Amino acid sequence: MTKLVRSPAGRGFTLIELLVVIAIIAVLVGMLLPAVQKVRAAAARAKCANNLKQIGIAIHQTNDTYNVLPWVGSVPPLPNGVNAAYPPGGSQDTTSTVAPATIASFWYHLLPFVEQGPLHQSISNSTMTNGNDNITPPSVYLCPSDTNGTPGTVQSFTWPGWWIAVINYAPNIQAFGQMQFYWSNWPRYNRRANLGASFPDGTSNTLFVVERAQMCGNGDNRNAWEATGIQPTNAATYAWDAGPYNLPQFSLPPGIPCNTDAPQALHGTAMNALLGDGSVRTVSGSLDNNTWQNVVLPDDGNVIGNW
Repeated sequence: MTKLVRSPAGRGFTLIELLVVIAIIAVLVGMLLPAVQKVRAAAARAKCANNLKQIGIAIHQTNDTYNVLPWVGSVPPLPNGVNAAYPPGGSQDTTSTVAPATIASFWYHLLPFVEQGPLHQSISNSTMTNGNDNITPPSVYLCPSDTNGTPGTVQSFTWPGWWIAVINYAPNIQAFGQMQFYWSNWPRYNRRANLGASFPDGTSNTLFVVERAQMCGNGDNRNAWEATGIQPTNAATYAWDAGPYNLPQFSLPPGIPCNTDAPQALHGTAMNALLGDGSVRTVSGSLDNNTWQNVVLPDDGNVIGNW
């Protein structure tokens, strides 16, 4: 008669062996995590650069359609007698837009050329002047590298309950100009630019759009996209005064508010910037201040050199 021989039970892992395996896995994860983070950061930076390229195409298409570039913002009319220096009727852009809105921001005028025709048609002068500033912006106006933790809309610190939609890019007012505003009359007001004669330094040597944090500090230091004014706390603009122009801020420590009058590098030690010829280049922290001033101005006649 054949006897059945029972094989011994399989031996499991000992506690020490399990701990060794867990330690090996932890080391591997620790080695892979920085690489994964670098890949994600590179992908986000590429997305932000691609957004700028699309914005550049939209700017050129606006010029091709209307033979003029959009200005950086408009302001609604004030009641009669409030301020005699205020432009009569406000400042309305009727040359680089199709109705319904003529009192509008730079970013509004680009909407038809970033495949946002329905959004463009849904916003009117009434929308702009009634404080409806929390309309969700197109994703092309947002950079996923912004680590400030802003939610897409921010609440005004001065006016609780007033929510403003914010974005990550700002046009160079020195390139695009602005209708005369009631508290200032520096030369870039009343500038209506078009590609060509308006840029004697060359579009490849002129800064058009920079990256900006959605918010610097509280909600009053916001980078709004739909608001019509030009002050930096109310509209996405850059280089809006007579200069000198602040260099981009790089690698800001967590919790340190950024400067609303400066661009921000959303990629640590690098910032994407759109030039007038539609190219996007990387700006590093080693940028020379004189070079930056020359790139901001479209007609200073200075030689920029390599940067």
